Amino acid sequence: MSSITTPPRATSRRGLAMGILIFASFMDLLDVTIVQVALPTIREDLGATPAQLEWIVSGYMLAFAVVLITGGRLGDIVGRQRTFLIGVAGFTLASVVASLSATGDLLVAARVVQGAFAALMVPQGLSTLQALYTPKERAPMYGIIGGVSGLAAVIGPVLGGWLVSADIAGLGWRSIFLLNVPIGIAIFALAARYVPNTKSPNPLRLDILGVVLLSGALLGMLFLNKLPRLHHPLLKNRRFALATHDRYFVVIETSDPKYSETETRKLLETVGSKQIEMVED
Repeated sequence: MSSITTPPRATSRRGLAMGILIFASFMDLLDVTIVQVALPTIREDLGATPAQLEWIVSGYMLAFAVVLITGGRLGDIVGRQRTFLIGVAGFTLASVVASLSATGDLLVAARVVQGAFAALMVPQGLSTLQALYTPKERAPMYGIIGGVSGLAAVIGPVLGGWLVSADIAGLGWRSIFLLNVPIGIAIFALAARYVPNTKSPNPLRLDILGVVLLSGALLGMLFLNKLPRLHHPLLKNRRFALATHDRYFVVIETSDPKYSETETRKLLETVGSKQIEMVED
């Protein structure tokens, strides 16, 4: 995703282009956090089950994780602007469907679609950054991206709580999804005009089999994490540690009581794992 086909400074408005792409990432991160405070209202309005409420959050993130690498490669092949526009359009339409959902199942489906299209949208930002900026120029942009990520994490719950409690036009929780519609339309129009359609000179092919295998792996880990009390003989009294490293998953399984959760976490941290999920039975 980092290959450069467009010389740095090839566009006189690269700062504006990056601002558009970064704001789209902000919208994605906002959508992850903003929905969590609306879950009680969604439960009351739609009669959603606890499982559906969980999937409203997890389904988005799972679809995003599964499609993310493919989204980046697709941008390298057909063009980052083009892939970004597809992602924004799909994300915005899925937001409309989510806001109109009459059942928990439909809302879950809309959230999964949202996450998948967000995965087409988000990776184009870093790829375009590397195409438009020299290595020495990228550090400030990385700082801005990190700051925007933190800002979204803070603003999301606050904004979501205000929208639900304000009940604007009687929309209630539906307003948190409708918020994406005008923003998505604006981002699409600006990106179509100002974001260059950079590509990779040597793009990697789409790995469909890899997507299928990754989907199965993530679903399997999610199943193990969410249903830890099956009391299956193979799972009894065992601790599983699931962690992500740079390019692979680290899995530790033990029934030895001397390995406490804290000790297992320390072991994984020594190999540089970035995200750790403990599962016990």
